Amino acid sequence: MIHLKVFSISWCKPCKAMEPALQELADRGLTIVKVDVEKQKAIAEMHGVRGVPTLKLYREENLVGRHTGAMTLAQLEAFTKKAEAQLPGLT
Repeated sequence: MIHLKVFSISWCKPCKAMEPALQELADRGLTIVKVDVEKQKAIAEMHGVRGVPTLKLYREENLVGRHTGAMTLAQLEAFTKKAEAQLPGLT
C-alpha cells in the first residue's frame, strides 16, 4: 500500500495551496495522512520535520520519497509514481 504523510500547519499558505491537489489524489484512492506539526510536535520531531509542508511517501512501511515545499498536482503525481515504480522489497 502506498501512502503519503503530509506535515503542515494550519496557517501555512503553501500548505493551504496544496489542499486541492491533495484532495484530488485522495479522491483517486491515495491514502493521505495529515499531521499538524503544531498539534502533534512529537510526531513531527520523530519524522525529522524542519519545514512545512513536508511530504513523506511510503510503500508499505518503507520510505521511498521525501520532499519539503509546496508541489503542484502534476508534481505530486510524479512524486507518487516513484513509489509505484519501486520493486517490492526495495527501499
